Amino acid sequence: VILDDVCIVLPHSKCRIDRLLINEKTKTVHIIDFKTTSKNLMLFGESIEKYGYAIQLAFYRAQLAFILEAVDDLCVLSSLV
Repeated sequence: VILDDVCIVLPHSKCRIDRLLINEKTKTVHIIDFKTTSKNLMLFGESIEKYGYAIQLAFYRAQLAFILEAVDDLCVLSSLV
């Protein structure tokens, strides 16, 4: 299952995930967060740190895990694309 532009709203926070890939057979969910840059791709690691992309992705993962824990026993995986 592929879900695009997923918005999660909880009482004290919200997030918008670019794409979720849900594999019901393996019970995994992949969070896909698209990023763009005008810089050389070799310098993208600097952007990850500068803009807190890893923190943002961890927040998405925690939000999604909170919701899925109540729904099913899925494993949440994440990546920057």
